[in-house]
Amino acid sequence: MARADDPLLPYEDPGKVIKGNDSTGQDLGGKADNDYTPVGKSGDAYWKQVAGAHYPDDHVPPDSPTPFDLDFHAVALGNKTQGFAGGTLHKDCGDRGTVDVPAIYEYRNTGHADDGWSPEYEAGCDEPGFVGAIAWVSNTGDALAVGGSGTYPDREKDRKGPTETSDHQWESDADWEKRDAAGEGRAWLYSPRTYGDRDFHEVDLSEQLAQGMRGMTALSFDPNPGQSFGFAGALGQIWQWQGGRFTTLYDKSSSATNMQGAPLFRYRVRKIVFMPGQPREAYAVTAGCCGPPAENFPRVLGYWGDPNKPAVASENNGRTVGPKWFVGSWAGDLTAGTADTSGQAPSSGQTNTTNYNLRQDMPDSFYSLTAVR
Repeated sequence: MARADDPLLPYEDPGKVIKGNDSTGQDLGGKADNDYTPVGKSGDAYWKQVAGAHYPDDHVPPDSPTPFDLDFHAVALGNKTQGFAGGTLHKDCGDRGTVDVPAIYEYRNTGHADDGWSPEYEAGCDEPGFVGAIAWVSNTGDALAVGGSGTYPDREKDRKGPTETSDHQWESDADWEKRDAAGEGRAWLYSPRTYGDRDFHEVDLSEQLAQGMRGMTALSFDPNPGQSFGFAGALGQIWQWQGGRFTTLYDKSSSATNMQGAPLFRYRVRKIVFMPGQPREAYAVTAGCCGPPAENFPRVLGYWGDPNKPAVASENNGRTVGPKWFVGSWAGDLTAGTADTSGQAPSSGQTNTTNYNLRQDMPDSFYSLTAVR
């Protein structure tokens, strides 16, 4: 079963058909091709591969600026002339074998002969890890990259069940979190105005690591002019960036003042986006794995930044006044009602900002989102 949003108005003629072959050479034979039943087409006119191996080759072309042993996990363009992509380089470290290290490539389009993609940062064999997300700090010319000391978590580790643990219970959150493949948090800042060069410099996270900062996979900044405010996401964590450093940790132990429904925030943040305009507003989505079967549900989180106006107009008891994060269930986020902060499924008929997502037809995990005002 699948569900899609209705196409935007005006609708195309539903009787429109396409003839000829698709990009694989298959005869389309007059198939319907409209907003509801589109037919895939070749993207050659819009997209051009400029680096990396051509599937299913096991090597890259001679002119590829990137090696075969590089996986990208993130990309961010500051404008039409500059951007960065980051990920994991499977580095040959001699007798030590292959070590996964963070790597960042830069894109430049300034009209010079050496424009294109080129290496910008590559960690040494003693600095394992990955780059999980990159974002530009609005209107500053700075860019921040975040990642971890482990490996990029393409998928989540299964939680040990009652037959695999010594106490015959489901593995605790704490024990499961210790096995997080992403490791500890790492971050790198590109700031010519601060450092006087065009390199990425690793950020000192000793204070945050002492608080348990985990490897990060999501990052976004407030797009409004004059702001240096953003959030980075990890396994069950959101870290606030403000004034050139990480300041506040939001997790399942946060007070209701900072995060409403915090006990339900358990899984990895995969994407964060800000809304343009004021008041400050951001959203995030999480994976829905892995816990006991009854708890494997993704979350949609909302951040409301107005300290004077409630996030929900009908609820004026002060609980939803910002700035704070709200942890919600899919299709029930930021709605009025009694907030259950116990972390347990609500009683029958109860609707609030922390309902478990009991709809089995919804996705197991969310990896991306976009938001418009």
